[in-house]
Amino acid sequence: QSAARYRRFSQVHGYPFTGQFTRSMAGSTEGEEYLSRKATHMFTIECPRMAAAYGDLASKFVFTGLGAYEDAALGHPAAKQHNHPTRFLYLAGTGGNIQKGLDLFIDAFSSMPTYHLYIYCKVESEIINYASRQFNAPNIHYIYHWRHAPLKRQLRDLMNTISFTLHAPIDAGLGTAFSASLAAGMIPVGYVDYTGNSDHCILSDSWGVEDLSNCIKRAANSSRAWRKVASDASRQFYEANCTAS
Repeated sequence: QSAARYRRFSQVHGYPFTGQFTRSMAGSTEGEEYLSRKATHMFTIECPRMAAAYGDLASKFVFTGLGAYEDAALGHPAAKQHNHPTRFLYLAGTGGNIQKGLDLFIDAFSSMPTYHLYIYCKVESEIINYASRQFNAPNIHYIYHWRHAPLKRQLRDLMNTISFTLHAPIDAGLGTAFSASLAAGMIPVGYVDYTGNSDHCILSDSWGVEDLSNCIKRAANSSRAWRKVASDASRQFYEANCTAS
């Protein structure tokens, strides 16, 4: 799946893909396979696509949840007014932007100038260098530096205006950064291995740019009343499945 994402990026943006990618399991695959087969149980958050990737070992999974700490910089559901439905957040932790789908969202938003993408993660050079035209579109906002003290209040104020959290990774489950956005009451949009109430999220069965764009448009056209209910549902999902306790 990682290779497929990189091949797509190479075809669209001219990236010289050599078969290597950022979050690689090279050198550890054999050990992972050994441990998975030796284990009697494996523990994870409930992510059906991720579990299915283990084939005949999928039945070993026990869905216990996955701890993710809240980040005060992301705001709180009670502070959200849900008055800006065209604003979306892409939040990620450590590297692997292409494997997490950032380039897909950059391509989508660069073709939809009335929608705004806020990127709160370190963007790797492969995207900055090879998708520079799309990345520098006026409706795409790279705000990673806002994590520093002088801008933290500005960051929190912005986050309180954003209703939607974007996710479209390979089938490796939910990232802890994404889970933290659920704690802030943000509504899942995209290609997400999510088992929350489907009435409270806007998802696609495909990570294709056109399908993700359709999800984004549907989210932006939702009612404010629906966004308030869906935001509360995200927080409830976090509390049931993702709290560190």
